[in-house]
Amino acid sequence: MDVTHVLHMNGGIGKSSYANNSFLQHKVISLTKNIREEAITNLYSSMLPKCLAIAELGCASGPNTFIVVSEIIKIVEKLCKEMNHKSPEYKVFINDLLENDFNNIFNSIKSFKEKLSNELESHIGPCYFYGVPASFYGRIFPNQTLHFVHSSYSLHWLSKGIIKEENFDTFNIPSYNPSPSEVKLDVLKEGSFTINSLEVSEVKFESEKCESFNDSGYNVSQCMRAIAEPMLVNHFGKAIMEELFYCYQEILSDHMSRRKLRSSMLPYY
Repeated sequence: MDVTHVLHMNGGIGKSSYANNSFLQHKVISLTKNIREEAITNLYSSMLPKCLAIAELGCASGPNTFIVVSEIIKIVEKLCKEMNHKSPEYKVFINDLLENDFNNIFNSIKSFKEKLSNELESHIGPCYFYGVPASFYGRIFPNQTLHFVHSSYSLHWLSKGIIKEENFDTFNIPSYNPSPSEVKLDVLKEGSFTINSLEVSEVKFESEKCESFNDSGYNVSQCMRAIAEPMLVNHFGKAIMEELFYCYQEILSDHMSRRKLRSSMLPYY
């Protein structure tokens, strides 16, 4: 399986798209807002760059793509007012794998800029967007070109369906959830970074769009489908997808009727 071509979220803005089923990721991004605010405040105040270069790694597509960028620009513009400093220019690099729906992102840039200007009620520095379709496991930026790099997380899961045994046996997505001490050890061992903050946060799996759907199991199922369907279709074919996610929804609904479903996240900087 060529992961660089298969590992991508459902594109577009349809019923099963990542853009319309990424409420959990939005919650996780919101959890780390204070950390980002402190980091960008310290960075900008100490450097005062004329052009601030920001990279969003694993940007996917949809409204979540612009959340962190919007936060950063708002913080910087506030600092500029407080210091009576001219607004910088902004270079925003949005990165994901080759098959990501970059068209959806670029079609949304104009409305993003207009919304941001209205929220700030003032003129901001010029903002330029660049698409970087590549795996960040390799080198994708030249030396000393970025000021702030952000990456959230991806969910990976394996489900059962009506498939041949050999297909099931040959499908594998290695996944490991490290403890805080393991993360800290690896970062310090690598030697390029220091950790200022490391904490475990819990996220509830209920959607905030309760007015749209009554069934929380459906919401979580759609969220997972938006993420995992391309990989599953590549290996098992599209024919089983509807039944697969229907069964998954039923299992989730039963589980969530008896207990709250939570996920642990490990934000650090």
